[in-house]
Amino acid sequence: SASGYFAKNYFRIAPQVGDWHTAKRLVDRAHELGLYVFFDGVFGHHKASGVEPSPGGFLPVGSADHVSYPESLNFYREVATFWIDQLGIDGWRLDVANQVPLDAWRAIRQATDEVCEQRRQRGERWGSLCYMVAEIWKDEGAIQKGAYGPSEAPALESAFNFSIRYALVKILATQEWSDEKDASRQPVSLLAYQKELNEDTYADHAMPIFFLGNHDLLRFGDLIERAGYPGPEHESYWARHRAAFSFLAAQSGPMTIYYNEETGNELPNYAERVWANCDNLNLCDDHVARTSAQVPGVAGAPLAPKQQELLSYVKKLLTLREQHPALAMGTRRHLYNDASLYADLKIHGDDRILFAWNASELRQELILPAGMVSPEGVKLEPLMESSPEIEPQNGYYHIPLPPFTGMYWQVSDALAEIATAKLFVKTSGLAPWVRYRLPGTTAWPLAARVMDVSEFEDYFFAELPLGAIDQVEVCVSQSASSTCDSKQVSRLSAGVWHRALQTESWQFGFPAVDKRKKEAVIYYRSPFSRPPYIHFALYGGSWTTPPGLPMLVTEEPGLYKFAVNLGEISHVEAAFNDGLGQWDNNQSANYKFKRGSFLLENGEITPYDPSESLHRSR
Repeated sequence: SASGYFAKNYFRIAPQVGDWHTAKRLVDRAHELGLYVFFDGVFGHHKASGVEPSPGGFLPVGSADHVSYPESLNFYREVATFWIDQLGIDGWRLDVANQVPLDAWRAIRQATDEVCEQRRQRGERWGSLCYMVAEIWKDEGAIQKGAYGPSEAPALESAFNFSIRYALVKILATQEWSDEKDASRQPVSLLAYQKELNEDTYADHAMPIFFLGNHDLLRFGDLIERAGYPGPEHESYWARHRAAFSFLAAQSGPMTIYYNEETGNELPNYAERVWANCDNLNLCDDHVARTSAQVPGVAGAPLAPKQQELLSYVKKLLTLREQHPALAMGTRRHLYNDASLYADLKIHGDDRILFAWNASELRQELILPAGMVSPEGVKLEPLMESSPEIEPQNGYYHIPLPPFTGMYWQVSDALAEIATAKLFVKTSGLAPWVRYRLPGTTAWPLAARVMDVSEFEDYFFAELPLGAIDQVEVCVSQSASSTCDSKQVSRLSAGVWHRALQTESWQFGFPAVDKRKKEAVIYYRSPFSRPPYIHFALYGGSWTTPPGLPMLVTEEPGLYKFAVNLGEISHVEAAFNDGLGQWDNNQSANYKFKRGSFLLENGEITPYDPSESLHRSR
């Protein structure tokens, strides 16, 4: 087919793009320039009119879309090894990888690894990488299930991280379906949540690949304009690009840049979606990013000054990733997030990098306890010329962040374990809020944060990273706006502490109560005229049979309840319906619930205490 995604001959170059010799010249020249070459592999479907057999005489089995496994394994295993062995390609991008079962991916990986090892034994640098990356255009649960497999039996090692990509564009621009709820203007805390969900969901061997766009998505510049923000004529357009790239550059794992993202290209006069006749006009959302390349000195018009500036910035980021393995390969200690700001400490051996990010239109100041970042409270050394040196002041780092800016600092003192204070607070009401500060400080420089549901019945939890700080002053209150007088402030050391909100004394150790059941309790404010059903699946498991299970009525009219035992599973995915075909499924994205008690109302999920709700309603 014209797209190449429904192939008929998997072992021949399509004549409209060349032949074997032109492909060989392309691969060899790319290798001479230091570039890896990956082919786009479609191992789950093919052209319906029939497929040519492999050199070994194998054919795919089953329907054209999609084929049957394990019957088709011999054919696609030969496809995967053939182009590595014969042409010297370096790996595969695997289209709709979830069409292929994990056992088949394990067998294909084993075969390609053997070919690459043979090439390495012959001293061949190229065609010996065997990198394979899955494309599964779904959330982290589906990617884990369809690509990575469990840690004890790994399948593929890398997959495109769609959930982080969508969170990033929702914060800085909009997603493609801009009319959907929460498509744009989202808080930075969404990224922090998605990072945590990734880490909870993905197997230990998983190596997600981070990206901003591809051939099926709109260019980031067009998404900025679709969100209603100014285009290339305004500085904020370029600042949003820099902010996106600065975040991607701080993520551990591979990073891809779709061609001319690094120069901020967009399709002129294409911000609104074209609905009528978009195929014939070549203006459908899923292919308008496939524009002619603009490569300085090779193709297209010369770069404009702003394009050249962005290109230079991206080059500096990539150089920084190469020089500092903490950015591309380090572990992550998350330090802070709110609606606008985000901070991580990245660590790889002796390389320690503080990454701070401002995704808002306003200049912001990020305040971090020095001991959280540096045991010795050292001066933070900037890694890019736009970042200032930061000296601690009275035990805190005050970090100025211009609008749409990501900055990096080297932390040069010795690595130390991060001490923490783990707080458990009992209350019968809504989740309490906690503030903390260095002893002797009169103000509260850090914003209050809401406590999480804990594993202990009736207790909420917060973990405060102290770093080299011996003690911390803590104030727990019922709301973010509550003031803290001297009677509410307690000085605590590192360790585990618990108390009831109504009492003034902290006790060392865990609460002496039974642990909470490992369940997600879901309250649903139903829009349906009939009692609702919940259709759900534990992460990595099978879905209930539609319409699902009936939800239980509560004391409050229109409010229904259902509890899901999670066991050791990180979350449950759910959709709701009236049993007659009307669905509330979050625009086909479904809803995700972790352990705790939550209310879903008008598409919004919030922590929920039913006793507090009933008290207010009465």
